Amino acid sequence: MSIMSVVYFWLRENQTPYYVGYGSYKTRAYAAHPRKKGNFVPKPKDTKNIHLKYYPTKWRGLIREWEFINFLKPMLCNIASGANTGNSMSGELNPFYGKTHSPEILEQIRSKNKGRKMDEDFKQKRKEYMLGDKNPTRGRKRTEEEKKLMSEKRRGKGAQPKTEEHKQKIREALMGNKNSIKNRVEGDL
Repeated sequence: MSIMSVVYFWLRENQTPYYVGYGSYKTRAYAAHPRKKGNFVPKPKDTKNIHLKYYPTKWRGLIREWEFINFLKPMLCNIASGANTGNSMSGELNPFYGKTHSPEILEQIRSKNKGRKMDEDFKQKRKEYMLGDKNPTRGRKRTEEEKKLMSEKRRGKGAQPKTEEHKQKIREALMGNKNSIKNRVEGDL
C-alpha cells in the first residue's frame, strides 16, 4: 500500500488528544502551526506524543481528519473542523505568505501543466455553475475604479482595422440578415 496522506494526533501527557491534523507527508505533524496574532498551537515536547495514521488516498485522509475532529471536538483546540485547509490557512496564517516560487519551480509547474486539457464533463459543469445563481459576480456592480482599470488593460486591444476582403465578407453575411440596413431601407419603401 502506498501512503498518500497522514492524519496525526498531538497528545497531552495523559495521552488524550488536543490537536488533530492532516498532511501529505508526516513532516507536517512535526511542523509549527501558526494562528492569528502570532499565536501557535503548542507542539508536544516529546515526539512520543505525536501519533500518526496513514491512508492510501488524499480524500480518505481528509475525511478521516474531519471525522476525528468532529468526534473529539470537546477536547481539541482545533479552530476549523478539518478538510478545509485552504480556508484556515489564508493570509498571514499560510506558511507560504509573502514568499514566491523560484524560477526553476515555476518552470516545473509550467511544463507539467503545458498541453493539459480539461475534460468536456468538467467544462459543462463549470459553464452551468457560472451561468446560474451561484456565480460569485452575479448581480455585482463594478466600481468606477474597477471599470477604469479594466479599460486601461484593454486599451490598444480593441478592434483592428479591417481589410477590404474582410469588409466584403461582412457585407455578404449581412445580405440575408433581416435587420441589415439595406433590408430595413427597402422594407420601408
